[in-house]
Amino acid sequence: MKAIIYLNSTLWFSVVGCLIMFDFISCNNRYPRPDESFSNIYQAKETALDHIALENDKEFLVNVAEIDLEEIKLGQLAQHHSQQYEVRVLGKMMEVLHYKSLINIKAIAKKKSISIPTALSNRAIDTYSKLNKQSKSDFDFAFCNIMVLSNKDAIDSLEKILVESNDLDMIQWATLMLPALRSNLNQAIACKRNARSSSLRY
Repeated sequence: MKAIIYLNSTLWFSVVGCLIMFDFISCNNRYPRPDESFSNIYQAKETALDHIALENDKEFLVNVAEIDLEEIKLGQLAQHHSQQYEVRVLGKMMEVLHYKSLINIKAIAKKKSISIPTALSNRAIDTYSKLNKQSKSDFDFAFCNIMVLSNKDAIDSLEKILVESNDLDMIQWATLMLPALRSNLNQAIACKRNARSSSLRY
């Protein structure tokens, strides 16, 4: 009889022990270890930051592509519509520079799977239309004034890329473009000043 009681007690403790072990294992599986939780949080944070960086790069690329397309079109217009040699030269400079820029932008956008504009924006179409309707005497000043403003916008966009983007291709491209844009800005300012003087003489 004592042997039976002892055996039953042994079985009882064994069952209880198994239940405790099972519950412990289940808890471990149910609740991740602290290091796993921190790892998951870190990965989620990294994913969110990568998404934000990609969206910022997309905004930069789209903005610059719109500027490039507009500058190419306006530069071509100046070459055919301007009466002043230096304005036609500025128009050619704008066309060549922004054509090269657009090629680089397309390559970067393709690499990052980002879609960029391939046609003029409504604002650019409106600007082109208004400029094309200018008289010969008023065109040069109006064109140079637009070039001053657009070059400042382009410079601001590229300077933001240098500060905010982590993409090496974009940083390298912006670094190479900025000196040329600043040179074009100075040229546009000089053209605007000369165009104003010319219009006052007539």
